[in-house]
Amino acid sequence: MRRRVMANRTFALLAIGQTCSNTGMWMSMFAVSLAVKTITGSDLQLGLVALVRAAPLIGFSLIGGGLADRMDRRRLLSITQPSAALILAAVAVAFAFGAPQPTIIALLFLATFGIGVVGAFDVPAVQASVPTIVGKDDLVQALGVLVLARQVSTIVAPAIAGLVIGQAGYGVAFGLAAAMYLVFIAILAIIRWPSVPAGVSHRSLAGSILEGVRYAWATPIILGLLVMDFVATAFAQPAAFVIIIGRDILGLEPEQIGLLATAFPLGAIVGGAALSVVSRRIAPTLRTIVISTSVYGLGVVVFALAPSFVIAYGALVTMGLADVLSETLRNARLQLTVPDELRGRVSSLMLIFVRGGPSLGQFRAGALSSAIGPVGSAVSGGVLCVAATVLLGLWLARRLRSTSTAALQATNVTDG
Repeated sequence: MRRRVMANRTFALLAIGQTCSNTGMWMSMFAVSLAVKTITGSDLQLGLVALVRAAPLIGFSLIGGGLADRMDRRRLLSITQPSAALILAAVAVAFAFGAPQPTIIALLFLATFGIGVVGAFDVPAVQASVPTIVGKDDLVQALGVLVLARQVSTIVAPAIAGLVIGQAGYGVAFGLAAAMYLVFIAILAIIRWPSVPAGVSHRSLAGSILEGVRYAWATPIILGLLVMDFVATAFAQPAAFVIIIGRDILGLEPEQIGLLATAFPLGAIVGGAALSVVSRRIAPTLRTIVISTSVYGLGVVVFALAPSFVIAYGALVTMGLADVLSETLRNARLQLTVPDELRGRVSSLMLIFVRGGPSLGQFRAGALSSAIGPVGSAVSGGVLCVAATVLLGLWLARRLRSTSTAALQATNVTDG
């Protein structure tokens, strides 16, 4: 029996560091949102926070992926992590010294944008490094561990930040968030992994980015999986429906809606933990990816039509499980397909699709809910998710079969 992936010291330390970094990021985002809402009282300002954070993730990810394929990825992370720590430390100092509210608001928006920029460079570097560190046999398990760690951070970080803000204030909360990045900085100082091959050093950054885009466009399995990820999050985004359906359809009290909101991340955590145990029995095949993504879409339909809190909660837990499985398997298939010198750029494309889908999904859900109601919006989104996933799966299967047949024929001609 092969050893578990966490026995790989380099990966284990990288996972711990990434978890700390993610926790610091989610703590800071919670603190920013709460501070903006508290100071301004404006829902519009609160919405702008999400927009300001998403913009650099989408706008700079291709540059981050290009750099991840041009320089040592550990060195790139050694630049991004201190940058994030300094940004949050500046906000902490502003709160500690009682800066005027207009200054605080401006700093909060600047910090949000800055953390988004850091993520655009950070995520491709980490994702592209994992196959090199663990090898293809442990890749599914390793990616499952990272997804699990991220989901844990999304639950733990707001709870910690809220407690610290309530007891010690915003300055301490932002200082603690900055300190979480320092843990990753310390870890990066003691670990090493193989550098990226110098496959694009002769190209300009723009040329190398264009090369990555062309590669993804010309490779059916990559293009198909990226579109599948986008479709799933754009049509079946549970966060867009929990409050509306919980309040307007199920008639839940605020406390019950808050409990309902824990279902999806709980399912994701359980799924990530299970996947880390049985990962060697689950191959990232196209069939498994299509089935898990379809279950995710069906979960939205069941949730929308649920007659009770219990059934709605169970549907969201199932969605969380399916989401972790489908995301991990899609990522593993992409990383196994892409050569190492292109992984950073393809990972950056994946980040754009992953961040763009939920944003579009929340807009689609809200706009359609106002026209046909929340149940109709959710059900139609789930049905479209399943239909698009199955059609993409059939198209990909046909393309992969034709590619394999052509390769076999070429081999026979050569042998002949």
